[in-house]
Amino acid sequence: MDDLPLVSIGMPIYNEGKFIKHSLDCLVQQTYPNIEIIISDNCSLDNTKEICRGYADKYDYIFYHRISVNTGIAENFRYTQINAKGKYFMWASGHDLWSDNLISECVNELERSKNGVISFASSCWIDESGELLNNYTGWTDTRGMHAVERFFTIMWGNMHPILGLIKNSSLNEIEEFKGMLGADLLMLCDL
Repeated sequence: MDDLPLVSIGMPIYNEGKFIKHSLDCLVQQTYPNIEIIISDNCSLDNTKEICRGYADKYDYIFYHRISVNTGIAENFRYTQINAKGKYFMWASGHDLWSDNLISECVNELERSKNGVISFASSCWIDESGELLNNYTGWTDTRGMHAVERFFTIMWGNMHPILGLIKNSSLNEIEEFKGMLGADLLMLCDL
């Protein structure tokens, strides 16, 4: 494992008790073996705390941090990224699921690419019981586009790639996550 780059997964959460067990199960079942999971609980009022503490007690690479007063979305996202030690970083929500090879595939893509800064998969929508919905979220490859064309493609696209695997050095070079509507799209534009 020492020769594999560390992947940091930041999980900024609030009241995710209904789904977080499924999300954490997906992350600990990843085929990529060198990960750390940084959970920042923004003062949840449900059973999120108990579930996350259980996972942190069971897995030595899961770190649980609970904020004593709700600080808002941006601060919660920032905390996870600031505390990441990995070469690569990704945010993970407390209500999403991932294929078990997502991180392995994304690391492989970024390791092969000299100029790539983010690697991600297409998203499929599911309902509360995990059943696939007839809604698919694609993405346009912006490599080689003129800067203006790339900007409009990102701004009128979707924000799911912000949950992709990002070179942490590139993430550290851009402005921090802002507490405003569309912050994820602005961050994608910077990347």
